[in-house]
Amino acid sequence: MGSEWRKVILKDYCTKIGSGATPRGGSSVYLDAGEISLIRSQNVYNDGFKTNGLVYITEEAAQKLNNVAVEEGDVLINITGDSVARVCLPIANILPARVNQHVAILRPEKKEFDSRYLRYFLITPFQQTLLLNLASAGATRNAITKGMLESFEVTKPPLPEQKSIAQILGSLDDKIELNRQMNQTLEQMAQALFKSWFVDFDPVIDNALAAGNEIPEPLQKRAQKRKQLDGARKPLPENIQQLFPAEFEFSEELDRWVPRGWKVKALNEFINVKHGFAFKGKFFSPEPTNDILLTPGNFKIGGGFKGDKFKYYNSEYPEDYILRKGDLIITMTDLSKAGDTLGYPAIVPDGGNKKYLHNQRLGKVEYKTDSFDTSYLYHCLCTDRYRNEILGNTSGSTVKHTSPTKILAHNIVISQTGIEKYFSKYVASLNEKVAINNLEIESLTKLRDTLLPKLVSGEVRVPEEMLT
Repeated sequence: MGSEWRKVILKDYCTKIGSGATPRGGSSVYLDAGEISLIRSQNVYNDGFKTNGLVYITEEAAQKLNNVAVEEGDVLINITGDSVARVCLPIANILPARVNQHVAILRPEKKEFDSRYLRYFLITPFQQTLLLNLASAGATRNAITKGMLESFEVTKPPLPEQKSIAQILGSLDDKIELNRQMNQTLEQMAQALFKSWFVDFDPVIDNALAAGNEIPEPLQKRAQKRKQLDGARKPLPENIQQLFPAEFEFSEELDRWVPRGWKVKALNEFINVKHGFAFKGKFFSPEPTNDILLTPGNFKIGGGFKGDKFKYYNSEYPEDYILRKGDLIITMTDLSKAGDTLGYPAIVPDGGNKKYLHNQRLGKVEYKTDSFDTSYLYHCLCTDRYRNEILGNTSGSTVKHTSPTKILAHNIVISQTGIEKYFSKYVASLNEKVAINNLEIESLTKLRDTLLPKLVSGEVRVPEEMLT
């Protein structure tokens, strides 16, 4: 068993332990793009490095932070605030990089520690609890000091076993990430088709060009691009292409050109948005249950369901607030300054034996007509025009709010030939692939989470023939 593995302190096996600093001028000197990244706490997660919110600094600013330059194989750990104790490895394509004062670098000796193993060790539930307890010892805010990190105790298997443990867990993580990337590609394919058909109106432009009809001035650049692509793009099936008109007309409601004959209608003609239930905080469960309370944290920025960071509930509740597979839900509140997820939609997946619950921070779409399709509506609620309307009419300063009234006032353009159904039929096959990938992600995640503490504790040993 792993009982013979030595326990050591990080100070004795790291060539560097220390946090960074914020460049002079703070956020005012951050760049949206550049050669040198500045890693902050919002980039460091236990499930990996996130590039959302990644900023860049000038070479001059980076030179002043050379002592906190990130190297391949470093382990990054958040040391302050609500994200304290989150651990990850930097990804290669963001280097060169520096870290700010909220992130510390652990640089293990390569002959003694595999950095991937060290990262896995630090994200086990037991070690996370230890780190969080250390962080909460301060008087004012959560913080892990350099001294705490230096004296933190780590189990040290032989290096070949460390590498094998990391390889086993890493192969599961790689497959999980591959599935996520596949899902992202599938979702982008659906978004691209929606934009082409219902935002840019490409098939209408194609028909107008073929018929020699006039193209409105605002659409002429798009028309020119379509001409250049002619012969290089795959045409639509003729029966679908003919459903699109060959002319445009100007919509006063939308203040833009739309396909001739299409109707502009407010969402309130097709749907209602139902508020969720005020579940009581005292019944939130720290341990997983089969009752999962969905929150804005379960929405992706840009729209979509995010199956992590669940909140669990352990009490009775009205049956009317159980969400079903295929339900369309919308975020009604957001805590971020930019309202990152406010108003965005998600489609509830199959929960298996779990129940997803509809709380008051979310709205649930209820249809007034059977002819209106969820996939089409979902993509309508992901458009820039809808998003700008929602953000332009928020209430609240710290917590941003929207309302059913504001959502239902949004205008959409509807064809008169049922094109939306063809779109939904195409998207259905993509959604099915996404669902299959999500089931595999869930299965692999459970396997990894089961193996992780057992492997790093030595309860489960790597077979000798697998040692690297």
